[in-house]
Amino acid sequence: MAEPLVQEDYVEADFIHSDTAIANHIDNTVKDDTTRTNLQTLHTLLWTIAQMLNIQISMDCAFRCTELNNKVGGVPSSEHRLGKAADCVPVGMTVTEFFEALQQIAKDGNVVFGQVISEKGRWVHISTTNPHKNEFMTTTDGKHYTHV
Repeated sequence: MAEPLVQEDYVEADFIHSDTAIANHIDNTVKDDTTRTNLQTLHTLLWTIAQMLNIQISMDCAFRCTELNNKVGGVPSSEHRLGKAADCVPVGMTVTEFFEALQQIAKDGNVVFGQVISEKGRWVHISTTNPHKNEFMTTTDGKHYTHV
C-alpha cells in the first residue's frame, strides 16, 4: 500500500496507518483525546510545511501504540507514542533538500518545530514543539545523532 499523503483536512486513519501493525495484527488506534489532539496539531504543522514548500508529504509513520513502537524498535520515550511525531518523505524533492528547507523555515522563524531528524537519508522525523524546540539532527544508524 502507498503511504498516506498529508491532506488539507485531518484524516486520523492516515496518521495511524502502519503496514507493520497490519502485518502483525496490532491495534494501532488512538485511545485518548490527548493523543488525538496531538495528532491534529501534528497535522497542522505538516500541512503548513507542505503548503510553504509547495510539495506533498508522504508519512511513513506517525502514531505508534506501545506494542507497535516496541515491534519497530522505537525508544520508550518516542514522540510517536504521543502522536507528536511523523516520519516523512517529501514528494517533489530529495530528503536532503527537504531537511535543508526545514532548517531554513526554522531559521526564518516561519515555523517552530520540535525535533527534525534526517534519518539514514531515507526520511525526516518531524515533531511538534514539546519538549524540544527547533532541534535539528542527522543519524545514519538510528542510534547516534549529530546536531546540526
